Amino acid sequence: MSKASTDAAKLTEYLEMKLLNGDYRPSFPLPSVRRLATKFNMSYSTAYRTLCHLATTGLVIQDESGAFLAGSLPPAAGNPSHRIAALLEGIPEDGGLIDTLLLGVRDQLLPAGYELMPQHLHPTCISSALLIELGRQYDGLMLLNSYDWMLSDFPCVCPAVGVLMQNSYNGRLGLINLDPVDAARQAVRYFLDKACHHVVIITSPAPAYRLRGQLFRLFWEEIGGSCALLDGWRVEHALYQQEYGYFFTSDTILHLASVQHQRQYGVPLSSAFTVLGVDGKRRSNPDYHEFPSIGVDWRILGRLAAEELLRQMASPLSERRSLLLAGTLLSRGH
Repeated sequence: MSKASTDAAKLTEYLEMKLLNGDYRPSFPLPSVRRLATKFNMSYSTAYRTLCHLATTGLVIQDESGAFLAGSLPPAAGNPSHRIAALLEGIPEDGGLIDTLLLGVRDQLLPAGYELMPQHLHPTCISSALLIELGRQYDGLMLLNSYDWMLSDFPCVCPAVGVLMQNSYNGRLGLINLDPVDAARQAVRYFLDKACHHVVIITSPAPAYRLRGQLFRLFWEEIGGSCALLDGWRVEHALYQQEYGYFFTSDTILHLASVQHQRQYGVPLSSAFTVLGVDGKRRSNPDYHEFPSIGVDWRILGRLAAEELLRQMASPLSERRSLLLAGTLLSRGH
């Protein structure tokens, strides 16, 4: 595929995701062609031709005053007859993990005739009562955040799948996620290759993130290594040592720490110390600093989550499955 074709595909996916997530409303004015070309590092002519093509598909409307998003995505095969609620926190980052995840979900749901309805919900606002109410309104639920951090119980009111979650609530919730055991073992090999004898684990209270840190600690200590476990990304600079390794159980935590380090010392964290992230957000978010990370293709994971939800809806009495996807090491600069 040529660079122009690749750039056009990126711009098309970006606009589809913004409309799908509810970030852009009907008749939302798009940035100028020149600004879009700059944002996506493409030529002016490629950006212009892409918008012209999208106008023929119905995604974009053009007139003398500029280009605007249409009121909906181009129609999928058939008419949507069922609604799926996608619970997510706030507005997803441009091209970030949740954007990419939702694109994979849409790949499966819309051609099957299902309408995806994003519901912006902070993890601290979730409750069993709210899930019961949503279960009455929608045919299926997708929980796309670490909602098990605050949710003590999960009512089995309709087919449901969780992503970025660890608790299946005794099999009442299907889970699709990065394999934490495989990621921890890959991390052990990474720090062994870097000749680190002591590793600092930086995590958060979210169950999926904490489990990654706990598994790494178990495997690392099994081979005689030493480690310490810290919560949060605000690591004091005095704790950074050249001979240490630093294992961040989320790319977001590592990115925030790297931004803090660059502001204070002028260089990203990965340029000064041996670090490793997990989940692959850096792969899908061009605004993240460059650093090594163990991650998955979140569009593929989104497709798997949608497939599991469709399976549950087709067979309501079937078991809720947990599907784990092995990650790959994304080196710095790739």
